[in-house]
Amino acid sequence: MRPLLTAILLGFSLITAASENTADSEVLSWLERMGQSHHQLSYQGIVTYQVGEQLSSFRVRHWLENGQEHESLEPLDGQSSEVHKQRQEQDCEHTNSQLLRRVKLDASEGGLHASYQLSMQGDRRQAGREAVELLLQPKDSYRYGYRMVLDADTGLMLRNEILSLQGDPLERFQFVMLDIDTAQIDDAAEVLLDSAMPNQTQQADLAWQPTWLPAGFKLSETATSDLQSQSYTDGLAVISIFIEPLDSRYPGRDMGMRHGASVSYSVAYPDQQVLVTVVGEVPLVTVREVAHSMRWSEK
Repeated sequence: MRPLLTAILLGFSLITAASENTADSEVLSWLERMGQSHHQLSYQGIVTYQVGEQLSSFRVRHWLENGQEHESLEPLDGQSSEVHKQRQEQDCEHTNSQLLRRVKLDASEGGLHASYQLSMQGDRRQAGREAVELLLQPKDSYRYGYRMVLDADTGLMLRNEILSLQGDPLERFQFVMLDIDTAQIDDAAEVLLDSAMPNQTQQADLAWQPTWLPAGFKLSETATSDLQSQSYTDGLAVISIFIEPLDSRYPGRDMGMRHGASVSYSVAYPDQQVLVTVVGEVPLVTVREVAHSMRWSEK
């Protein structure tokens, strides 16, 4: 009887593993489409951004001109003002814009599946369009989860929620109206494909290093050679470290702040006469541990 039970359990384990691998591949395929669509599409629409009870709405336009991406953002709440910019890789943007510029689609060691449980959540509608829903649940308590809704035709992200460790939305970004110009997809694909895949950045020769990072976090591909800051990512979440001279007016105690999914944590290092600030869209415990792990090389 025991050999039979063992065989049944082994068979169940193999079926479960195969099912998880299939789900991983399907989710990664959709994420790849999303990353490409952001660079290939011209679109305009109305988006909302919610943190807690605070809700803001914007009119957004994204278009392609002479092989370059352009974007305009007009707040629809309060005083009207429109911001237009030409897209550059170094642009500082909100996570919902940058999210799939930095997604690591490698399904091998170190890929997203090592840090997140990936699953398809079925079909739905968003902004009047057919869509699919993805769920990325963290495998530890050092990062948040994501619930994404992607356009079924193009892969464009129509909705993104950053989820707390309890599964509650901390931030929500979504299109409520959207018009996509699909005529430009073929023309844009060849021109912008390279800019969507930044080259791997080598670790700068820094005098300081964090001695602890959550599993899966590596130097960001969009990191610079700035000796006073560096960013690390697991493919979705980003942790940035900033070093600045210690002001004599600093109170001396650790300081932490949180707004929605965004957190910051500052620690003074009097021996080095610097203030270390770690920011990211991760749990507060994560940035606190990173901030306290800083070490300096011998001069």
